[in-house]
Amino acid sequence: MKATYLSLLVLLLLAQYCCAQTNVFPTPTGNVGIATTNPLYSLTLGGTTNAIAHYNELDGATNYEMARMGWNGDVYQIATLRGGTGTTRNLKIGIGSTTVSRYFEMTNTPSASGVFTFNLGSLTSNTSGIGLIGTYTSSGSMQSTYAILPTINQTGTASYRGLWISPYEQSTGSGVKYLIDAGVNSAVDGSGSHASKFVVTNTGKVGIGTVSPLSQIHVSGTVAGGVANSALFGNTDASNGATARIYLSGSDKTTRSAFIEGINVAAGNNNEHALAFGTSSPSSSPVERMRIDQNGNVGIGTTNPNGYKLAVNGKIRTKEVRVEVANWPDYVFKPSYSLPTLVEVKRHIGKIGHLPGIPSAQETERSGVDVGEMNSLLLKKVEELTLYLIEENAKNIKQQIDIEQQQDRIKALEAALLKLTVSK
Repeated sequence: MKATYLSLLVLLLLAQYCCAQTNVFPTPTGNVGIATTNPLYSLTLGGTTNAIAHYNELDGATNYEMARMGWNGDVYQIATLRGGTGTTRNLKIGIGSTTVSRYFEMTNTPSASGVFTFNLGSLTSNTSGIGLIGTYTSSGSMQSTYAILPTINQTGTASYRGLWISPYEQSTGSGVKYLIDAGVNSAVDGSGSHASKFVVTNTGKVGIGTVSPLSQIHVSGTVAGGVANSALFGNTDASNGATARIYLSGSDKTTRSAFIEGINVAAGNNNEHALAFGTSSPSSSPVERMRIDQNGNVGIGTTNPNGYKLAVNGKIRTKEVRVEVANWPDYVFKPSYSLPTLVEVKRHIGKIGHLPGIPSAQETERSGVDVGEMNSLLLKKVEELTLYLIEENAKNIKQQIDIEQQQDRIKALEAALLKLTVSK
């Protein structure tokens, strides 16, 4: 009986202690509450300062190593802590089988090797990880940088950074730039070197293959087809009409005012590989204005130059046009040239309806006019007209001489006749 009373007394004391601490052990729902009397989940911790602590050395208050998770004010923390002579431990969150092989780790001693480590498993038998995020300070070009530093192992145990993404200063006080740096060879034991591949300066300039861009976009080096200092924009769609287009904006930096476009159309067409240029009028999308086909022919206002080096669908105004013409018609003035008679010309006009050697109206409407050839033909007709005039002038001169001679003879006859009349 005494034992029974003693047991009841202990249970009452425990119940009073639990209630005083606002702890609730299995309720009818099976939930357990610590620092709360209304647990809503299987295990519920109440309050704003309570946490779960896992001690490595259960020393209590002076010397300890502890993993802790819980609220600290309005911030929820997962951390490793130490006290006294305890050791500050790294915090690693990950998965694995017997060991953690894929993880996110926060380093307890920040250094050039990084503060955060992401490890997705071994790439080779001696690769410790694929990436770091951390601060790096060194004399020389890299100063106080914050970087993502994936590492690549070669043979042996050493490794080198395969890719470096980092803000940096070329010299102290020169201003922060943004740099992408990559390893350039695969030397044994990680002795590979690095070359800067991409940079964004603090003045907004972008350098590809150079860390000192001279313009807003500066490309340096050999890119496609062995062509130096080039940039390549492509469209992987090989179908008819596939294009790659670069838009140029207006002053508002959002309106697409103009474009440059590479075009791929049906094989066998002169525009199979063409370059197009487009502009826009106010409040409208840009449309194509000019095209250079794969043979170097240029069309303005037309997409098909039809084999002409320059085809313009519209009016042209210029101060000077120089046309090179072969076989200029000076041969008309050579003695060997057979000048058609005016009777022959009249007969041709009456039969054909236009001058000999000159295109008809139907031809010019259908095919246009070759300026150089037409100027040559017109000059030929002018020279023929000149020969006709010279010939006619010679006839006129001879005729004038004949008239004057006839007039002299008439005067002589009139004088003789007068003399005979007087003598009678």
